[in-house]
Amino acid sequence: MKSPEEKLEMMRQQVISKVRWGAQQQEVLDWLREKHSIVGPEAEQLFTQATRARTKRIRENALIRLVLSVLGIAGVAVFFATRFGMGVIVYGGSSTVIATVLVAALGWLSITTFIRSLAQLLTGEKAGPAD
Repeated sequence: MKSPEEKLEMMRQQVISKVRWGAQQQEVLDWLREKHSIVGPEAEQLFTQATRARTKRIRENALIRLVLSVLGIAGVAVFFATRFGMGVIVYGGSSTVIATVLVAALGWLSITTFIRSLAQLLTGEKAGPAD
């Protein structure tokens, strides 16, 4: 049989999980009231702790995506500097054109990911699940 501390920790982890997956405050508070008879300041405190954990996870993931997007932007910049920046344009077959288009698409993806991740890093907010 679980001790009261173990039960509280399990419930706390469940609240964190619900909030990480995007559950709204009222939904979590209703769940705490119905399943565990927890209301008032104690329920609010559990929700606040879960919200902090969600914000932390969002910022951690945003930082990782931000670093990866910077690496993507740098790789694209190196490709285009090599391809066009040296004053010599290397003409090749269709494979060169395909590579250029793919690298441009990677650049676009990297830039949009950078902007989105920067916003999430600064605000700690994200629609939907935190992961």
